[in-house]
Amino acid sequence: MYADLIVKNIGNLITLGDGKKPRAGKEMNKVEIIKDGYIVIKDGKFLETGSGEADKKYIGKATLVKDAMGLTVTPGLIDPHTHLVHGGSRENEFSKKLEGVPYMDILKAGGGILSTVNSTRDADFEELYTKAKKSLDIMLSFGVTTVEAKSGYGLDLETELK
Repeated sequence: MYADLIVKNIGNLITLGDGKKPRAGKEMNKVEIIKDGYIVIKDGKFLETGSGEADKKYIGKATLVKDAMGLTVTPGLIDPHTHLVHGGSRENEFSKKLEGVPYMDILKAGGGILSTVNSTRDADFEELYTKAKKSLDIMLSFGVTTVEAKSGYGLDLETELK
């Protein structure tokens, strides 16, 4: 059976098991690192992983062979809770928090959650969409392939639907 894709020359191939069953509990702490690894894929499924070179029996005319150039390959990361859609930014509050300024003082000065609520309500759809897409692109560049996203900063139906 020919593969659709072979990724070779993987410096560190991070695996979480043999793929025969999902891991649960303490098993989830077991991570294997395969040095000089490869991955063989057919129809979106892993046929084989290993170290060294993939068996030539997998290589056909239509097989795409990619060289990972010694880089690390890891399963996609999951962000199970993110408020993706919101207006504004509260990064200016970070230094205040580090200085020990109480949250209530930040809130009284116009910061805190209410600043995010107001910025989200003031933003139009395009602004919210563009900001969310930028955040998703950055997350993807760091290996996050799945998100469970919500807003929650509108606090009213009209803003949440937007």
